[in-house]
Amino acid sequence: MVQSYRIIRGGGCKVEKRWTALWITDERFADRPKLDLFHKEMDDGQAYSHEDNLTNVHMLVRKSFELDRVGEEAWLDITADDYYKLYINGQPVGQGPAQSSYDHYYYNRYNVASYLKPGTNVIAVHLYYHGLVCRSYNSGDYRQGMIAELEIDGRLAAVTDETWLCRIAEEYGSGGIIGYNTQFLEAIDSRKKQADWREPEASLADWKPCRTLAGHDYTLIAQPTPPLAVYSIRPKRVVRLSEGGLWIDFGHELTGQLQLQARGQAGDIVEIRCGEELLESGDGAGAGAGDGAEDRAGDGAGDRAGDGAGDRAGDGAGDGAEDRAGDGAGDRAGDGAGDGAGDGAGDGAEQEPRRVRFQMRCNCDYRELWTLSGAVDEPDFYDYKAFRYAEIIAPSSVVIDIDSIHAIARHYPLNEQASRFRSSNGLLNQIWSICGNGVQWGSQENYVDCPSREKGQYLGDNTIITHAHAYLSGDLRLFRKSLLDFRQYSLKVCEGFTAVAPGHHMQEIADFSLQWPMQLLQYYRQSGDADFLREMLPAAEGILRHFAQFEREDGLLERVTDKWNLVDWPVGMRDDYDFPLTLPIGEGCHLVVNAFYYGAWSVVLQMRDILDAQVQVQGDSQDKQKQVQRRESFRTQFYDPEHRLFVDAAGSSHHSLHANALSLLFGLADEGEEVQSIVRFISQKRLSCGVYMAYFVLQSLAKAGAYDLLYELIVSDDANSWSTMIKEGATTCFEAWSKEAKWNTSLCHPWASAPIPMLIEHIAGIQPAEPGWTEVNFRPRIPASLEELHLSFQTVAGPFVLEHGKEGTFLLTPDGVKIRSEQL
Repeated sequence: MVQSYRIIRGGGCKVEKRWTALWITDERFADRPKLDLFHKEMDDGQAYSHEDNLTNVHMLVRKSFELDRVGEEAWLDITADDYYKLYINGQPVGQGPAQSSYDHYYYNRYNVASYLKPGTNVIAVHLYYHGLVCRSYNSGDYRQGMIAELEIDGRLAAVTDETWLCRIAEEYGSGGIIGYNTQFLEAIDSRKKQADWREPEASLADWKPCRTLAGHDYTLIAQPTPPLAVYSIRPKRVVRLSEGGLWIDFGHELTGQLQLQARGQAGDIVEIRCGEELLESGDGAGAGAGDGAEDRAGDGAGDRAGDGAGDRAGDGAGDGAEDRAGDGAGDRAGDGAGDGAGDGAGDGAEQEPRRVRFQMRCNCDYRELWTLSGAVDEPDFYDYKAFRYAEIIAPSSVVIDIDSIHAIARHYPLNEQASRFRSSNGLLNQIWSICGNGVQWGSQENYVDCPSREKGQYLGDNTIITHAHAYLSGDLRLFRKSLLDFRQYSLKVCEGFTAVAPGHHMQEIADFSLQWPMQLLQYYRQSGDADFLREMLPAAEGILRHFAQFEREDGLLERVTDKWNLVDWPVGMRDDYDFPLTLPIGEGCHLVVNAFYYGAWSVVLQMRDILDAQVQVQGDSQDKQKQVQRRESFRTQFYDPEHRLFVDAAGSSHHSLHANALSLLFGLADEGEEVQSIVRFISQKRLSCGVYMAYFVLQSLAKAGAYDLLYELIVSDDANSWSTMIKEGATTCFEAWSKEAKWNTSLCHPWASAPIPMLIEHIAGIQPAEPGWTEVNFRPRIPASLEELHLSFQTVAGPFVLEHGKEGTFLLTPDGVKIRSEQL
């Protein structure tokens, strides 16, 4: 049977792909009506229910086929709902897809020629259906299964149909739900596992044919980003605990799964704990899984994993998966930030380390029980965690192979040579390092707010993350996809945009929606892609149309009731903002949402001018005139001439950092004394805001030319500073300034990565003068205290390299790039 699916490549070029393959599924899902879970956050909608026994479903699928010869080219197209991990002839190939809506559903393409062989071959796929409404998966809608086609030298060699076999992976029990319906802990029972299921010679006695769906509602989209990089990282330190068991430190936070081999008696239980940090003391860290736990792997308690550990990187190792020593992955200039942060573990376990805090402050309890079969077992954890440390606690009958212990790390592919930073300021090096590492591990198939508690892509977080990631990676594909993710949801949920996409958790935040146009303009500055800007401009205008319904006659917004008015997060970082931020918002007119509204309008008008589209936009001149009036109304409502500052809301006399920084950033303060008054105010207030709002505060100082203060705040020793994270042992940037600043602080939160773009654009003074970096502004403002600075980063035009030292300041640019500079 031939089916046609619409395939969309790139930003909107539509082509048709003819599929011979059928969608295959677990028979329990085949005949169930599918659910559409998209709705406005505050709409009641229909009552939602989902069968508990159809959540956390692990399904194994395989197809054997014969080849006379391998052929020169072999391409496999594959996708699954919710997720797949793909193997060919027992070897891991890749995993995916990036989560998306069923009517805009991504598939991946792999070059698989190197995995094939003459004779019998087998494609094996581990499918996962989460079944809960959350930020991490587009799930809970009864859409489950997969589709795949293998083409060799232009001919189909295998397609999904009723000849593919399946079985439920019964070894994956539920150990409970963590986060906000984010993830099931995996209570793995190796007695129920078919260990050879990926291999051509596997026994198929209890396998049965898959069900096929003659019709479905998927629209398949070629994923515009590459699959994840998946590779093995070995521990930096392994310590035998005095009570029995092993304590493991990978040296830095990472995202992935712990993997190991162990052998014990059938029914023995091994307890595995992971965490981002260590407990203050050993209290409450008992063995848990059995008294007298003992490692029988020999005398190498503190040994690194030996040669060959992680050669087979378990579920999901990507194409060309590699081993990396723990002291390499994720490290940058200033490596060692937080290394050994009070861990107390010496080489060879001379000291007893503090125990792992597996009941993490971010609302994840990383404690899982693994039941052994009596043979040599591997747990094959499926979903990923965010952790640095681990403990393995087992009864004395269990032998743990230390050399087998490794982490299967995963993140969006990053060329770690794409950006380099080194300076004469050690603190600054560490700040760059934790911010860069936070962005690396927080970039998955989409950007995530944190890779632990929610694993959600938040629109406001992306203002900072996309800006930093562009400089760290030189790869704009994930940035571009993120813009499309939110645009796609605007077509389904609200023209004024959602706060989270993908996923089925419906949340809307006014402040975040109004930042999407700013992200679009930033992408254009970095990429020079005018066609994409032209294609996306109507979506940016749609945001403004949505918010216009809340405009007063004077152009200001009042009672934006369909979305959360955030201001900042956590609540304690709002600098006593003087307006009740209820959900929905109450009566009155407050500044922050109006500042973002004004800023969004300014950006849209700028984008129209860039595209020379004024004549095509009806009412453009009126919009520009209205923007002038909006500024006057804003100043009339919020400016306090006596103090030369802006107040938080109509009728308020309070001047918050947020109100004044945003007014400064968006040009709502008049040049001269007003601007200087706000700069002095920020100098006094410091970063009395959250790490999210710090991005806008620093940008506002750059707007005012206050570069010395900008740099001072980045490297300050204040409580609200990046130095606090480093003092508390950070290897990735935190969700808040301190672990204790929020009740559920995540210790990997890339929205705290503002120093990356600030240092490049405003201290090194390197910015695109023309979109796509065909010309560059070079206006360094490197403080005298920074005697040396070495910086390199990749752009679409090529690499830029800055060298600053005793000999002067020099910028090396790609061939053909013109430099606009001021006298150094």
